[in-house]
Amino acid sequence: MIRKRLKISSTKDEALDNLLQEMRSWLVESKKRHSFTKWKGIHDEGTYLTSWREYYLLTQDENVRDYAFERFDACKKWARRHFRRGYWKKQEVHHGVEHFIIYLSWLLEVDPKHSEVMYQLKNAANHIVEKQKKKTPWYDNKNKRFRSVFLGCKRSGSEYLNVVEHLRLVRLGWLGYKSGGNTALRDFIIEYSTEWANEILDNEKIPLFLEKKGKETGMFSKLFEKLYKTFVGAAPKSESDRARSEIHIANGSPALFIQLYKITKNIKFLDAAEKILKPLLSQLTYPYAHPLADLLYGMYKFNRFSSLPKIISKINYEKIYDDLNEGYLEFHPKVNWNQPKYSWLRDCVGMRADMAEVILYNHEKKKLKKIPSPATFNLIYRLNKNEICRLIATEISKKVLECAREIHPDGRHHGCGSRTVSAYCVGHGRNWSAGYVSTALRGHLQHSLDGLPLPDINLNPK
Repeated sequence: MIRKRLKISSTKDEALDNLLQEMRSWLVESKKRHSFTKWKGIHDEGTYLTSWREYYLLTQDENVRDYAFERFDACKKWARRHFRRGYWKKQEVHHGVEHFIIYLSWLLEVDPKHSEVMYQLKNAANHIVEKQKKKTPWYDNKNKRFRSVFLGCKRSGSEYLNVVEHLRLVRLGWLGYKSGGNTALRDFIIEYSTEWANEILDNEKIPLFLEKKGKETGMFSKLFEKLYKTFVGAAPKSESDRARSEIHIANGSPALFIQLYKITKNIKFLDAAEKILKPLLSQLTYPYAHPLADLLYGMYKFNRFSSLPKIISKINYEKIYDDLNEGYLEFHPKVNWNQPKYSWLRDCVGMRADMAEVILYNHEKKKLKKIPSPATFNLIYRLNKNEICRLIATEISKKVLECAREIHPDGRHHGCGSRTVSAYCVGHGRNWSAGYVSTALRGHLQHSLDGLPLPDINLNPK
């Protein structure tokens, strides 16, 4: 256990500068540890580098860019030897695309014209719609389904189970199309996303997989039970309403649908995002639900979830501010989240079995209960412009980052896991791009509310 004294800065500029200095210090140390080392070929080896996205947007520190692209140079050398036609020989859909839709997506944001980044994205995405060397495309456009949860450039499955993770392939197709990929990707993006939106809206429960037209009902339920948890071990074990919504958030479904609505103006995408998020409104006050506030605010701007101001009005942020000033933060890295006292957090957004518990105390060492996520404090700021909320978010995030740096590795060797510095900065595998630090810093970036935004593309038929 690590304990840190909390002292709230007098101004938001002072608090921000302190957090940026901590990020800068970590950047210098991490760069020394990893620069000019060989790329190991871990599926998410580069994702930890996105920890500095918001820091870079605020500071334009060229050390971030230099570090990110030096690692990409090492990645290119490895990929030439081990990828086949731009992708893994065979990978399941959860982990297989993370290199592309997280790490390379951010590199494309940093340098939208980087030819090698675009080349990798285009080559990988084209497998979705192109027949290559007698290999059928991953996507069957006749049935509007992927052929398997196991896809690759050398071997793929054929069981036709389509799970929420396949929506990650829409992101890959989007990035590939932006990078000059096959124009058929444009039609795939709309077609497959519409299939999921329709299924979400047409069913009472939010679906976790799609049935294949013409197949026996229930067949894919058995396949889902048999295959899904063999490669997504951190997913909720139940299929409750909030577990279903958590799985969609962990795969970026609501953010994808919001982006699709912005481009197409098709209201069903917004309706689908709303249905996913609705069971989670109560979690807005929970301490680890980092992705929720940005998503709900994105919907609020389109006149959805009008109850947000009423929900956040119940959070007494002025008392929280007073309690935290001269209080304490404890970081408990090893927790058994299956204990009954944590049952209220089971299947909730932002939870992962290997993550630490963060406990806050006032100056009298009295434990403070259910202090919301920094992301929620920034949502309060966006709605009522009270600077106290940004101060709280920034100070808590800095202390959590300090604790993580004391005991955890950077994140290069397991970007999905929680026992890394990057997990407390930019999120773990269930809440990627929405960690303590990334959401806190986005509160200081008025025009950057999304963690990993997709680039603008034209999805209208030519």
